[in-house]
Amino acid sequence: MTGDAKFNSLAKKERALAHEYQTFLAVNQALDFNDLLTTTVKILEQFPLVRAEYQKKFTHVLVDEFQDVNDIQ
Repeated sequence: MTGDAKFNSLAKKERALAHEYQTFLAVNQALDFNDLLTTTVKILEQFPLVRAEYQKKFTHVLVDEFQDVNDIQ
């Protein structure tokens, strides 16, 4: 098997596993860590009243280990 064929085979397996994982989450109405972040952002963007409540409740947010976070965090 050539390098390209091995890569394509591995990529196909990776896509199948990712699909299975996403299906598992959906069936179980579960969120993983990344989903927790992105879903929170979507809720705060799409629902101004929810965002306003949290803005009133939390005037400051302390972020520990700031160098380890990505843009969404």
